[in-house]
Amino acid sequence: MNPLIGFKGIRNSIKITDILKNIGFRISLLISILTSLALLIFPPKEDFLSTLIDMVINSYPSLLGFMVGGYALIVGFGNKDLIKRLSENQKGSINLFSSISSKYAYSILVIAFTLFLSWNIKLLNYLLQGVDEFSIYCLSKSIFYFEVFLILFLSNYSLFQVFYIVTNTFTFGELNSSLITLPKPEKKVLKSRKKKTK
Repeated sequence: MNPLIGFKGIRNSIKITDILKNIGFRISLLISILTSLALLIFPPKEDFLSTLIDMVINSYPSLLGFMVGGYALIVGFGNKDLIKRLSENQKGSINLFSSISSKYAYSILVIAFTLFLSWNIKLLNYLLQGVDEFSIYCLSKSIFYFEVFLILFLSNYSLFQVFYIVTNTFTFGELNSSLITLPKPEKKVLKSRKKKTK
């Protein structure tokens, strides 16, 4: 089987239908829709969007670092025997290790995209603040609520990725534990054979 490389590999491992059926995706979408509707009825303060973006920019880099660190530990410093066994167990066209790895990578990309979008919306609004022709466009209600909806959805969906990463890490740890405990009888046999040969 040819290895899955780069963004194409992640895209082939994560199905869009699975994303749409995901409970975290649906809850994040529901929260964003309900919050946006509530803001239409009860208009927020002018600095609501900038405060929301600042919360993402200030807190999500640490979250991203945590995810990247965990991913590097599993892929770069994981048990080689376990990785070999997981790579041999096929699940359709994708083995179990590739499935776990792609979910990690997808979660990291979601958080990175949330940060990227938040930073660029903040930067764009700041740069165009003094342009009269464009200020009306930037501050129009439709654009404002769309930006709020987008940031709310992505920030909530990113938080759900932490839950999925924790469950994936736990699964990987349990598989690692089972691999460590299983060979014990084999080790005893090897030790007894060594004694006989002496």
